[in-house]
Amino acid sequence: MESELIKFFKSNYCLYPAVSGLALSLLGMYLGTACISLGSTLLLVFGTPLFLIHLKDLRLQRVLLAYFALLLAIVLSVFLAEPYPFWKPVSKLRYFVCFFASTWFYYRDPDLRIRITRVALLLSFLVGILAPLQVLGILSIPQWLFGVEPNPVSGFEQFFQATGLLRHHTAFGLSVIYLFHILLSQVLSSRTASERNFLLAGCGFCVVAIFCSFSRGAWLTWFFSTVFLLFFYGDRKKKILALSLMASVVAGALAFSPSFRDRLSSLSLSQNTDRLEMVRFAVDEFKKHPLVGHGFGRFSYELEKYPERKLRSGGHGHAHNIYLDMGAGSGLLGLLGLIWFFFLIGKQIVLSYRKSPRHSEDSNWFLGLWGIFVAFLFGGLFDEFLLWNQTLIPTLVILGSAFGSGPSLPKLR
Repeated sequence: MESELIKFFKSNYCLYPAVSGLALSLLGMYLGTACISLGSTLLLVFGTPLFLIHLKDLRLQRVLLAYFALLLAIVLSVFLAEPYPFWKPVSKLRYFVCFFASTWFYYRDPDLRIRITRVALLLSFLVGILAPLQVLGILSIPQWLFGVEPNPVSGFEQFFQATGLLRHHTAFGLSVIYLFHILLSQVLSSRTASERNFLLAGCGFCVVAIFCSFSRGAWLTWFFSTVFLLFFYGDRKKKILALSLMASVVAGALAFSPSFRDRLSSLSLSQNTDRLEMVRFAVDEFKKHPLVGHGFGRFSYELEKYPERKLRSGGHGHAHNIYLDMGAGSGLLGLLGLIWFFFLIGKQIVLSYRKSPRHSEDSNWFLGLWGIFVAFLFGGLFDEFLLWNQTLIPTLVILGSAFGSGPSLPKLR
């Protein structure tokens, strides 16, 4: 017999807030942190009990074990570190539970992935139109709503970095890369000409928005994650066509956009001495405490001890690299826990894609999910996404779909 508490969490009183939380968590990547905060709270409060009730159906035991190993390593690093305000960075680990909670909803309602794809197509047109307007200084919604002044492109004061409805251009660039991979995976499958044209147009608008972000990390992440997705895909002709189009886009931007050429030329190490110093400091900190690190989220406090190094690094509070930050903060144990966690997710994406019928909705989704997964891991080389709610939460929520196939429960009504 089911208890009254279990019946409550299975009822619509619990289901609808949890589903709303899932939607807000995903849309928050484009609408801002307030949307994400509300969505993640609803998902954690109402979705976690549902996940626990149906845990045996989801085959998540190994991923849970990896998460607990990561959690243990981080707690140990905090316990052995010098006293510091650790609660804020450590509390972000609760957002990893959003991954587990979201998995159950994909499992219960596979059509959720189709609805996400449709929303992604709509968003691609919106951000593709908004981004150039922001670059030209015609319209900036963050400035209009929140009074946030747009950041000029280096060397070109008349141009600005596109941020969409967000406040940071790199977070915006990564969010549009996710849209691009969802749509590209649909383009690569066999579809009607009219539908393919709409999807291609959506991909084109995404590329415009990514370039308008003027985030070097976003540019590199888009390029490498797309190459990885195409090599993961089997059709040789479509691979060659897509790679040719990418090469044409990059060549065109280099030929006709002085601001793009200027920004791209700044990728050299000689013009990024602050980033290089942060890398060196993170490596030095890892060498000092190789097993458990100096304490998770403690990077800025350690940097304060070295005023000269802080000045050379620009005073940043993290290494702009999720792997270096984890290694310096939680040592080898934390880094291995993080790699184990993401390895299991990546393995499941690959297995699900290979088991899905060719050009089916499932195979399309898992192909796009592979692009998103690679984009997150590669983009983590340039920013500390584990401390960014607007990136971490939506990424975990969408990656939850990797384990959400093979439903045996009735769909949501």
